[in-house]
Amino acid sequence: MHSLPEARNERTNSYPFPIPHSPFPIPHYPFPITHSPFPITHYPLPIPHSPVSRLITHD
Repeated sequence: MHSLPEARNERTNSYPFPIPHSPFPIPHYPFPITHSPFPITHYPLPIPHSPVSRLITHD
């Protein structure tokens, strides 16, 4: 009976630990995320190019 509450307490304590540990990898993610904005910005260019090409063809 004592093993159950203890195991739960240990698990609850283990959770908060992995949570703060996540923040570390999270800030590391922003790096790759910022790198993504580059390709994302490149996407918007090709996207407007499509409507422009259509407009030009309509002209």
